[in-house]
Amino acid sequence: MFKYQRTDLPLEKDTNGRFLPWLIAFMVFLTVISFGVLLALNSVVSRWDSSIGNSISIQLYSQQNPTADNTVLQKVLSLLAENKDIRKYEVISDQQIMNLVKPWLGEAYETLDFPMPRLISVELVEGTKIDATLLEKQISDQGIDVSVDDHYVWLARFIDFVKTIQWVVLMILGFVLFALVGTVVFVTRTGLEVHREVIEVLHFIGAQDQYIARQFAGRAMVMSFRGAILGSTLGTLALFVIIFFLEKIGNNFVIELYPQFFYTGLLIGLPIFVGLTARSAAQTTVLWLLSRIP
Repeated sequence: MFKYQRTDLPLEKDTNGRFLPWLIAFMVFLTVISFGVLLALNSVVSRWDSSIGNSISIQLYSQQNPTADNTVLQKVLSLLAENKDIRKYEVISDQQIMNLVKPWLGEAYETLDFPMPRLISVELVEGTKIDATLLEKQISDQGIDVSVDDHYVWLARFIDFVKTIQWVVLMILGFVLFALVGTVVFVTRTGLEVHREVIEVLHFIGAQDQYIARQFAGRAMVMSFRGAILGSTLGTLALFVIIFFLEKIGNNFVIELYPQFFYTGLLIGLPIFVGLTARSAAQTTVLWLLSRIP
């Protein structure tokens, strides 16, 4: 599909279009990385929204008395059990809390000599929301020193930030597509000027514009396809390298958002799309320019 037949134009000897595959390779490389970033952001937002978007956390400050702390904890758990909007709740153990703060404090966490607050993770009924401020006031009215954190508040800000980045990435993809078409058009116009005399001879002996346009289109398609193969291969390898280093630091979510069909699409589908786009751009350009020749 991406081979063109012998032509009556010496297009293979052109030097003006030899840089085209390298430019296409660079553009496709950027496209692959941009797709990866876009899917990664979608995955992060989706997972965080499903895991913490429908939950709150309650922090009970220690009263320096284990018995009093347990009494306060049981009182709060009783209040939560009466709330129909709460699906379930779980008291976070001291060891779990220590595991959470260890990455931030390092080895210093072993020398902590103050009591840790009690944490309660609360999962809400699907589709419901709780006013964290009101819940905090209800608990505080019982004489309890408490802090209620609604995860959705900061998650909503994070989602807005991610959406902004997604729009930026989409703009980059649009710019890359525009640059790809523009590059093909420029190379095609230059080639048309270089071979103007040969084209006039072909016209004189009866060659149609469609025939000439197909020759330019075929060359643009093959060169773009070759560049796209290189760019998609390098881009996919770059994604694998990123995944490797993310695994090393414990972030394995990228594995889930890049299934096998994604890489297949990058290595096969993207070059085909680029080749066909270049073919269409070149053919349209030639036909338009030839139609303006008297």
